[in-house]
Amino acid sequence: MRIVIPILAVIVAAVGTSVARHQESGLKARTSDEGDIGTPYAMGSPQHELAVTLAHARVTLRYPLADDEVLAETGDRLLVLRLAVANPLKKLQQFGAAGLRIGWTTEDETGVVEEVPLYLADGGDPVSIDLVPHQKIETDAVLRLPAKGKIHSVWIQRGPVKVHYPLDEVLPKLVDVFADKDGQSARDIAEVKWNQVFAMGAFDWKILKLTSRAGLPQSEDDRDIEDEVTLTADVSVRNAARRSLPISWNQLTARLTDTLGNEYRWETTLDNGRGDSVNEDLESGAVSTFRLVFQGPRDAEPALLTIEDDRTKRSVVVRLRPIPMPKP
Repeated sequence: MRIVIPILAVIVAAVGTSVARHQESGLKARTSDEGDIGTPYAMGSPQHELAVTLAHARVTLRYPLADDEVLAETGDRLLVLRLAVANPLKKLQQFGAAGLRIGWTTEDETGVVEEVPLYLADGGDPVSIDLVPHQKIETDAVLRLPAKGKIHSVWIQRGPVKVHYPLDEVLPKLVDVFADKDGQSARDIAEVKWNQVFAMGAFDWKILKLTSRAGLPQSEDDRDIEDEVTLTADVSVRNAARRSLPISWNQLTARLTDTLGNEYRWETTLDNGRGDSVNEDLESGAVSTFRLVFQGPRDAEPALLTIEDDRTKRSVVVRLRPIPMPKP
Protein backbone atom coordinates (compact mmCIF):
# COMPACT_ATOMS: atom_id res chain seq x y z
CA MET A 1 0.00 0.00 0.00
CA ARG A 2 2.88 2.41 0.65
CA ILE A 3 3.90 1.91 -2.98
CA VAL A 4 0.43 2.06 -4.55
CA ILE A 5 -0.73 5.33 -2.92
CA PRO A 6 2.12 7.49 -4.31
CA ILE A 7 1.61 5.99 -7.77
CA LEU A 8 -2.12 6.72 -7.63
CA ALA A 9 -1.36 10.21 -6.44
CA VAL A 10 1.00 10.77 -9.40
CA ILE A 11 -1.62 9.44 -11.85
CA VAL A 12 -4.35 11.65 -10.38
CA ALA A 13 -2.04 14.66 -10.45
CA ALA A 14 -1.06 13.95 -14.08
CA VAL A 15 -4.69 13.58 -15.13
CA GLY A 16 -5.60 16.78 -13.32
CA THR A 17 -2.76 18.63 -14.99
CA SER A 18 -3.79 17.27 -18.41
CA VAL A 19 -7.42 18.28 -17.90
CA ALA A 20 -6.41 21.76 -16.78
CA ARG A 21 -4.10 22.11 -19.79
CA HIS A 22 -6.87 21.01 -22.15
CA GLN A 23 -9.22 23.59 -20.66
CA GLU A 24 -6.62 26.34 -21.04
CA SER A 25 -5.73 25.47 -24.63
CA GLY A 26 -9.27 24.75 -25.86
CA LEU A 27 -8.55 21.10 -26.62
CA LYS A 28 -11.72 19.05 -26.86
CA ALA A 29 -12.13 15.99 -24.66
CA ARG A 30 -13.15 13.06 -26.83
CA THR A 31 -16.07 10.91 -25.71
CA SER A 32 -15.56 8.57 -28.69
CA ASP A 33 -12.93 7.99 -31.35
CA GLU A 34 -14.84 10.07 -33.92
CA GLY A 35 -13.59 13.61 -34.41
CA ASP A 36 -14.85 16.82 -35.97
CA ILE A 37 -13.00 18.68 -38.71
CA GLY A 38 -11.75 22.02 -37.37
CA THR A 39 -11.55 20.83 -33.75
CA PRO A 40 -8.14 20.44 -32.01
CA TYR A 41 -7.47 17.16 -30.21
CA ALA A 42 -4.68 16.22 -27.82
CA MET A 43 -2.66 13.48 -29.51
CA GLY A 44 0.22 11.53 -28.05
CA SER A 45 1.02 10.47 -24.50
CA PRO A 46 0.40 13.08 -21.75
CA GLN A 47 4.14 13.82 -21.58
CA HIS A 48 4.34 14.38 -25.36
CA GLU A 49 0.97 15.81 -26.32
CA LEU A 50 0.44 17.92 -29.39
CA ALA A 51 -2.78 19.65 -30.38
CA VAL A 52 -3.69 18.35 -33.84
CA THR A 53 -6.51 19.80 -35.94
CA LEU A 54 -7.69 18.44 -39.28
CA ALA A 55 -8.57 21.74 -40.97
CA HIS A 56 -9.74 20.41 -44.34
CA ALA A 57 -9.15 17.72 -46.93
CA ARG A 58 -9.08 17.71 -50.74
CA VAL A 59 -8.42 15.38 -53.66
CA THR A 60 -5.94 16.44 -56.34
CA LEU A 61 -3.68 14.95 -58.99
CA ARG A 62 -0.60 17.11 -58.35
CA TYR A 63 1.01 18.81 -55.38
CA PRO A 64 3.85 21.20 -56.32
CA LEU A 65 6.87 21.49 -54.03
CA ALA A 66 9.67 24.02 -54.15
CA ASP A 67 12.10 21.60 -55.81
CA ASP A 68 9.86 18.74 -56.98
CA GLU A 69 6.28 17.71 -57.65
CA VAL A 70 4.13 14.97 -56.14
CA LEU A 71 2.15 13.69 -59.13
CA ALA A 72 -0.62 11.11 -59.20
CA GLU A 73 0.20 8.46 -61.77
CA THR A 74 -2.25 6.23 -63.61
CA GLY A 75 -4.36 4.35 -61.09
CA ASP A 76 -3.59 6.91 -58.35
CA ARG A 77 -4.94 10.13 -56.85
CA LEU A 78 -3.68 12.31 -54.02
CA LEU A 79 -5.54 13.07 -50.79
CA VAL A 80 -4.16 16.19 -49.11
CA LEU A 81 -4.97 16.71 -45.42
CA ARG A 82 -4.30 20.15 -43.94
CA LEU A 83 -3.17 19.64 -40.34
CA ALA A 84 -2.68 22.45 -37.83
CA VAL A 85 -0.27 21.30 -35.12
CA ALA A 86 0.43 23.20 -31.88
CA ASN A 87 2.60 22.53 -28.84
CA PRO A 88 0.48 23.00 -25.66
CA LEU A 89 3.28 21.96 -23.30
CA LYS A 90 5.85 24.13 -21.59
CA LYS A 91 8.77 22.40 -23.24
CA LEU A 92 10.33 21.92 -26.66
CA GLN A 93 8.74 19.12 -28.71
CA GLN A 94 9.87 17.53 -31.94
CA PHE A 95 7.29 16.98 -34.68
CA GLY A 96 7.62 15.23 -38.02
CA ALA A 97 6.46 12.22 -39.99
CA ALA A 98 7.89 9.75 -37.48
CA GLY A 99 5.22 8.43 -35.15
CA LEU A 100 2.31 9.71 -37.22
CA ARG A 101 0.02 7.14 -38.87
CA ILE A 102 -2.91 7.91 -41.15
CA GLY A 103 -5.47 5.43 -42.41
CA TRP A 104 -8.16 5.80 -45.04
CA THR A 105 -11.33 4.04 -46.13
CA THR A 106 -12.99 4.16 -49.55
CA GLU A 107 -16.06 2.31 -50.72
CA ASP A 108 -13.76 -0.41 -52.07
CA GLU A 109 -10.57 -0.48 -49.99
CA THR A 110 -8.83 0.47 -46.76
CA GLY A 111 -5.21 1.39 -46.21
CA VAL A 112 -2.67 2.71 -43.74
CA VAL A 113 0.26 5.03 -44.39
CA GLU A 114 3.23 4.83 -42.03
CA GLU A 115 5.70 7.72 -41.94
CA VAL A 116 3.26 10.05 -43.73
CA PRO A 117 4.86 12.55 -46.16
CA LEU A 118 4.43 15.91 -44.39
CA TYR A 119 5.16 19.31 -45.88
CA LEU A 120 4.77 22.83 -44.60
CA ALA A 121 1.44 24.11 -45.93
CA ASP A 122 1.13 24.80 -49.66
CA GLY A 123 4.19 22.91 -50.82
CA GLY A 124 6.80 23.91 -48.28
CA ASP A 125 9.75 21.91 -47.04
CA PRO A 126 9.34 18.45 -45.49
CA VAL A 127 8.37 18.82 -41.85
CA SER A 128 10.85 17.92 -39.13
CA ILE A 129 10.77 20.69 -36.59
CA ASP A 130 11.23 21.48 -32.92
CA LEU A 131 8.10 23.25 -31.70
CA VAL A 132 8.66 25.75 -28.91
CA PRO A 133 5.91 26.10 -26.28
CA HIS A 134 2.66 27.39 -27.81
CA GLN A 135 4.08 27.39 -31.34
CA LYS A 136 1.62 26.43 -34.09
CA ILE A 137 2.31 25.38 -37.68
CA GLU A 138 0.19 24.28 -40.63
CA THR A 139 1.24 21.20 -42.56
CA ASP A 140 -0.05 19.12 -45.47
CA ALA A 141 -0.10 15.34 -45.30
CA VAL A 142 -0.04 14.02 -48.88
CA LEU A 143 -1.44 10.51 -49.26
CA ARG A 144 -1.39 8.42 -52.43
CA LEU A 145 -4.68 6.53 -52.78
CA PRO A 146 -6.11 4.24 -55.46
CA ALA A 147 -7.86 6.30 -58.13
CA LYS A 148 -11.30 4.73 -57.83
CA GLY A 149 -14.02 4.82 -55.16
CA LYS A 150 -15.55 7.51 -52.97
CA ILE A 151 -13.49 8.33 -49.88
CA HIS A 152 -15.54 7.71 -46.74
CA SER A 153 -13.16 8.56 -43.90
CA VAL A 154 -9.63 8.96 -42.61
CA TRP A 155 -8.09 8.41 -39.19
CA ILE A 156 -5.04 10.01 -37.66
CA GLN A 157 -2.99 8.37 -34.92
CA ARG A 158 -0.16 9.68 -32.79
CA GLY A 159 0.93 7.57 -29.87
CA PRO A 160 -2.05 5.85 -28.23
CA VAL A 161 -4.59 8.35 -29.58
CA LYS A 162 -6.50 7.66 -32.80
CA VAL A 163 -9.18 10.02 -34.16
CA HIS A 164 -11.57 9.09 -37.00
CA TYR A 165 -12.94 11.74 -39.35
CA PRO A 166 -15.94 11.06 -41.65
CA LEU A 167 -15.41 12.74 -45.05
CA ASP A 168 -18.58 11.81 -46.94
CA GLU A 169 -20.21 15.22 -46.56
CA VAL A 170 -17.18 17.52 -46.44
CA LEU A 171 -14.76 16.44 -49.16
CA PRO A 172 -14.86 18.90 -52.11
CA LYS A 173 -15.23 17.52 -55.62
CA LEU A 174 -12.14 17.01 -57.73
CA VAL A 175 -12.13 19.76 -60.36
CA ASP A 176 -10.09 18.27 -63.17
CA VAL A 177 -10.59 16.87 -66.67
CA PHE A 178 -9.64 13.46 -65.24
CA ALA A 179 -12.35 13.60 -62.55
CA ASP A 180 -14.84 10.76 -62.71
CA LYS A 181 -18.61 11.07 -62.30
CA ASP A 182 -18.57 10.61 -58.50
CA GLY A 183 -16.43 13.75 -58.13
CA GLN A 184 -13.64 11.98 -56.24
CA SER A 185 -12.35 9.20 -58.47
CA ALA A 186 -9.82 9.88 -61.24
CA ARG A 187 -9.66 8.45 -64.73
CA ASP A 188 -6.49 7.63 -66.64
CA ILE A 189 -7.78 8.99 -69.96
CA ALA A 190 -9.84 12.15 -70.47
CA GLU A 191 -11.46 13.71 -73.50
CA VAL A 192 -10.77 17.41 -73.98
CA LYS A 193 -11.89 20.08 -76.44
CA TRP A 194 -9.92 22.36 -78.70
CA ASN A 195 -8.51 25.40 -76.87
CA GLN A 196 -9.50 23.95 -73.48
CA VAL A 197 -6.93 24.47 -70.73
CA PHE A 198 -6.31 21.26 -68.79
CA ALA A 199 -3.84 20.05 -66.18
CA MET A 200 -1.78 16.97 -66.96
CA GLY A 201 1.37 16.11 -65.07
CA ALA A 202 3.31 19.22 -64.08
CA PHE A 203 2.00 21.34 -66.99
CA ASP A 204 -1.19 23.11 -68.03
CA TRP A 205 -1.94 22.25 -71.65
CA LYS A 206 -3.99 23.63 -74.54
CA ILE A 207 -4.42 21.99 -77.96
CA LEU A 208 -4.88 24.84 -80.41
CA LYS A 209 -5.46 23.55 -83.94
CA LEU A 210 -4.64 20.93 -86.57
CA THR A 211 -3.57 21.86 -90.10
CA SER A 212 -2.48 19.86 -93.15
CA ARG A 213 -0.32 20.35 -96.22
CA ALA A 214 0.78 18.15 -99.07
CA GLY A 215 4.06 16.30 -99.03
CA LEU A 216 6.64 15.38 -96.42
CA PRO A 217 8.81 17.93 -94.59
CA GLN A 218 12.08 16.13 -95.17
CA SER A 219 11.77 15.97 -98.97
CA GLU A 220 13.52 18.60 -101.05
CA ASP A 221 10.40 19.13 -103.13
CA ASP A 222 7.68 17.69 -100.93
CA ARG A 223 4.85 18.55 -103.32
CA ASP A 224 6.17 15.92 -105.72
CA ILE A 225 5.00 13.24 -103.27
CA GLU A 226 1.38 13.04 -104.32
CA ASP A 227 0.11 10.36 -101.96
CA GLU A 228 1.55 11.73 -98.68
CA VAL A 229 0.44 14.54 -96.37
CA THR A 230 1.90 16.35 -93.35
CA LEU A 231 -0.36 17.25 -90.43
CA THR A 232 0.70 19.59 -87.62
CA ALA A 233 -1.00 20.04 -84.25
CA ASP A 234 -0.28 23.33 -82.47
CA VAL A 235 0.01 22.89 -78.69
CA SER A 236 0.82 25.29 -75.85
CA VAL A 237 1.99 24.36 -72.36
CA ARG A 238 2.41 26.39 -69.18
CA ASN A 239 4.79 25.25 -66.46
CA ALA A 240 2.55 24.89 -63.38
CA ALA A 241 5.42 23.71 -61.17
CA ARG A 242 7.29 25.93 -58.74
CA ARG A 243 10.63 25.25 -60.44
CA SER A 244 11.92 25.31 -64.01
CA LEU A 245 11.22 22.14 -65.99
CA PRO A 246 12.53 20.86 -69.31
CA ILE A 247 10.15 20.68 -72.24
CA SER A 248 11.11 18.41 -75.13
CA TRP A 249 9.73 15.55 -77.17
CA ASN A 250 10.59 12.93 -74.52
CA GLN A 251 8.17 14.57 -72.04
CA LEU A 252 5.23 13.19 -74.00
CA THR A 253 3.99 10.61 -76.46
CA ALA A 254 1.70 11.75 -79.27
CA ARG A 255 -0.54 9.64 -81.51
CA LEU A 256 -2.74 10.68 -84.42
CA THR A 257 -5.15 8.06 -85.73
CA ASP A 258 -7.54 8.03 -88.67
CA THR A 259 -11.17 6.89 -88.79
CA LEU A 260 -10.02 3.28 -89.31
CA GLY A 261 -7.72 3.35 -86.26
CA ASN A 262 -4.50 3.49 -88.26
CA GLU A 263 -1.71 5.65 -86.82
CA TYR A 264 0.07 8.42 -88.65
CA ARG A 265 3.84 8.55 -88.32
CA TRP A 266 4.93 10.98 -85.61
CA GLU A 267 8.15 12.89 -86.09
CA THR A 268 9.43 12.67 -82.49
CA THR A 269 10.32 16.33 -82.19
CA LEU A 270 8.53 19.42 -80.98
CA ASP A 271 8.73 21.92 -83.82
CA ASN A 272 8.65 25.63 -82.96
CA GLY A 273 7.08 26.52 -86.29
CA ARG A 274 10.37 27.68 -87.78
CA GLY A 275 11.80 24.23 -88.40
CA ASP A 276 13.75 24.10 -85.13
CA SER A 277 13.30 21.44 -82.46
CA VAL A 278 12.03 22.62 -79.06
CA ASN A 279 14.31 21.51 -76.23
CA GLU A 280 14.43 24.07 -73.44
CA ASP A 281 14.02 24.72 -69.74
CA LEU A 282 10.70 26.40 -69.05
CA GLU A 283 10.59 28.70 -66.02
CA SER A 284 7.77 28.44 -63.49
CA GLY A 285 4.65 30.04 -64.98
CA ALA A 286 6.21 30.42 -68.44
CA VAL A 287 4.41 29.30 -71.62
CA SER A 288 5.83 27.53 -74.67
CA THR A 289 4.07 26.82 -77.97
CA PHE A 290 5.16 24.06 -80.33
CA ARG A 291 3.89 21.83 -83.12
CA LEU A 292 3.52 18.06 -83.27
CA VAL A 293 4.28 16.88 -86.79
CA PHE A 294 2.69 13.77 -88.30
CA GLN A 295 2.93 12.13 -91.73
CA GLY A 296 0.50 9.82 -93.46
CA PRO A 297 -1.45 8.95 -96.58
CA ARG A 298 -3.40 11.70 -98.29
CA ASP A 299 -6.60 9.64 -98.57
CA ALA A 300 -6.88 8.93 -94.80
CA GLU A 301 -9.19 10.98 -92.59
CA PRO A 302 -7.65 12.02 -89.21
CA ALA A 303 -10.01 11.35 -86.29
CA LEU A 304 -8.30 11.36 -82.87
CA LEU A 305 -5.26 13.10 -81.40
CA THR A 306 -3.89 11.54 -78.20
CA ILE A 307 -1.21 13.09 -75.98
CA GLU A 308 0.27 11.11 -73.08
CA ASP A 309 2.31 12.62 -70.27
CA ASP A 310 5.38 10.44 -69.79
CA ARG A 311 5.72 11.12 -66.05
CA THR A 312 2.21 10.16 -65.01
CA LYS A 313 1.17 8.05 -68.04
CA ARG A 314 -2.19 9.84 -68.06
CA SER A 315 -3.41 10.90 -71.47
CA VAL A 316 -5.98 13.13 -73.16
CA VAL A 317 -7.87 12.62 -76.39
CA VAL A 318 -9.30 15.34 -78.64
CA ARG A 319 -11.74 14.52 -81.43
CA LEU A 320 -10.72 16.18 -84.66
CA ARG A 321 -13.00 18.45 -86.59
CA PRO A 322 -13.01 17.80 -90.33
CA ILE A 323 -10.04 19.68 -91.74
CA PRO A 324 -9.37 20.62 -95.35
CA MET A 325 -7.03 18.03 -96.88
CA PRO A 326 -4.70 19.06 -99.68
CA LYS A 327 -5.93 18.11 -103.13
CA PRO A 328 -3.84 15.86 -105.37
